[in-house]
Amino acid sequence: MGRSSFAAAVILFAAVAGLVALLSSNADPNAGVLRPVVPTEPVNTGPSQPWQDILRIGVSGAGTPIPTVALPGQNFVVPTLPVDTQPTSAPLPAGELVQRVVIDVPLSGVTATPAALAAFDTTTVPIATRLAQTPRPVPTNPPSLPVPLAIDPRDHYWFVRPVDADRTNRGLDYYEYGTDGPREDPYPIHFGIDIANEIGTTVRAAGDGVVVFATSEDTPIFQNSPSYGNVVVIEHDYVYQRQPLWTLYAHLEAPLVTAGERVVTGQAIGLVGNTGQTGGPHVHFEVRMGANTYGTTFNPVLWLAPYVNRGTIAGKVVDERGNFIDDADVSLVIAGATRDVTTTYVFRGSGSTVNPDPVWGENFVFSDVPIGRYEVVTTINGRRISQTVAVRQGVTSFVELKPPEAEVATPSP
Repeated sequence: MGRSSFAAAVILFAAVAGLVALLSSNADPNAGVLRPVVPTEPVNTGPSQPWQDILRIGVSGAGTPIPTVALPGQNFVVPTLPVDTQPTSAPLPAGELVQRVVIDVPLSGVTATPAALAAFDTTTVPIATRLAQTPRPVPTNPPSLPVPLAIDPRDHYWFVRPVDADRTNRGLDYYEYGTDGPREDPYPIHFGIDIANEIGTTVRAAGDGVVVFATSEDTPIFQNSPSYGNVVVIEHDYVYQRQPLWTLYAHLEAPLVTAGERVVTGQAIGLVGNTGQTGGPHVHFEVRMGANTYGTTFNPVLWLAPYVNRGTIAGKVVDERGNFIDDADVSLVIAGATRDVTTTYVFRGSGSTVNPDPVWGENFVFSDVPIGRYEVVTTINGRRISQTVAVRQGVTSFVELKPPEAEVATPSP
């Protein structure tokens, strides 16, 4: 081996020795000991859970943000009259389970003027039938809109219905305010609405006020007319067009308040009955304005708040000169089908004056009409007269049905 080859071998050996020394100085003193492996993702020992996936993947800035506003727990419910926790009347004894109501029996001569009622014997009006069967099914009514309500400033829906929503709480559609009922067997002119229910159903105050009359042993007859039976009258705390307001509740089984007592809206004031001149149990409800008399009644449905998603149509049927036409048929038509029929007020021969509303000046009303577009139709002198009207929630819509004015003949030259 030459000198140059020896020198190269020495350099190679030194390099190897230095590398060995470096490795020895960095050797792990715990070499040979088993180390745990730190996982880079959560260990999934069972079925995947949504929250585990979120932790594993992380929340991306581009993801859907978590809502910060709490979601409502339930839908809003429009308030209505409170429901009694106590029964409205004492239970009948076991031996008297014959139902004390008339079902689907038309009312006749329900409420009339003193003169019209003179011919009636109010003590011997029979109930048409007594049925030994289960009570009638409880109706399902929409809730009424809250009062006071005047979306249109001309409206005055100030009163709640005098009967709860889980009972019949709208007037009979064949004997409305200002009408005389069926054509084939007309009744006396009506000065209120009749809400028919079983005897003992709770009757409530339509608004705050003071009881100015309640039938008692000392005052058995209201305004010299036995036709009303047991009566409660409330004078309310507010006025309309500077005129005081009263509501009247008649034919009660019994009043639950006394004259001079202050009442609040929805308070129980009586029980539905069959007293006075009636053809079946109901509460006769009136609104009076200006004076507490027969001649100062106004259509109650223009004062009672409509049902939710319902409105009112008020209107008048007049001749060419603008004079009211009495007892005219008026139809409410939607999509070509008749939904309801009413008649105009009867002013002539009413004994006491039937009054149009001081704002609307109507002679017919359709109440609790579902929102939508309708055609209101009547016939005048053999000619069909109609108008289209839109019904909105909680608002009165007005129509006038009038024949076109007669053409004036042009004089011959």
